[in-house]
Amino acid sequence: MKLSFDTHTHSNISDGGNSPAEMLAAAQRQGLSVLALTDHFDLHEHYPRSLSPFDRAGTQAAYDTLTQLKHQNCDSRVIFAAGIEIGQAHQYREFAESWLNAHNYDYVLGSCHIIRNHCDFYHMDYTAPKNHPDKVLTQYFAELIELCEWAGKSGDKQGRRFDALSHLTYPLRYMNGRGSTDKHTSSIDKLFTVMAKYEIALEINTQSFAQGMICPDLPQVARFRELGGRLVTVGSDSHSADTLAQGLNMGLDIARAAGFAECAYYIERQPRFIRI
Repeated sequence: MKLSFDTHTHSNISDGGNSPAEMLAAAQRQGLSVLALTDHFDLHEHYPRSLSPFDRAGTQAAYDTLTQLKHQNCDSRVIFAAGIEIGQAHQYREFAESWLNAHNYDYVLGSCHIIRNHCDFYHMDYTAPKNHPDKVLTQYFAELIELCEWAGKSGDKQGRRFDALSHLTYPLRYMNGRGSTDKHTSSIDKLFTVMAKYEIALEINTQSFAQGMICPDLPQVARFRELGGRLVTVGSDSHSADTLAQGLNMGLDIARAAGFAECAYYIERQPRFIRI
């Protein structure tokens, strides 16, 4: 299989700029082998009311669009994975469980964009005492551990409620250099141990590659492997057709340097592998 794939993308179902069909057409033009569409379903206390672009994937219409596109694409040279990125599922477990139990995705990404009693990291004022970067990161990694513990203790046929953890160091994108994971290595180690136990993949997210930031970085990916993690994915977190697979080569270089010989993508919630 060609080394050209993307396991984290967004369409205008959520906050992307192109339709799902346009994203798939772009993948075909670029010669991608695999495209996973993973639009946002960020859970919040008002769901299912007051839908924003960050939770519209949690609608039946969105799911129907994906499944129809997958059916239409069954003979294409691009493997299309109908996915979703579910945010803060550990905070709203009943909503998350009922939705995932009722819908047959190929691939489920888990993420945390909002920690309890805060706004999205994108909107935080990190000069405010309550939003001090170390305080925020302490809570963030604790919630990621909670999220992955919830994911693994499902007892369903997949053995987990989501397949990969997205953008490990997401808050650093918006801290403008104020934050660092240096004081949080023990929490990250605990998180990686939980992920390895439940076979949750670690995503290498390349959205910020132009700024030299890959999330997570090489030492963190290597540490994940050292602690027993065996599954990694690579995704661009692209929000437009023009940036599909952006940074892929850098992400693959990190995976190889960390000792991984293959990357995963998911069909019917089961990992398939591409040698790198």
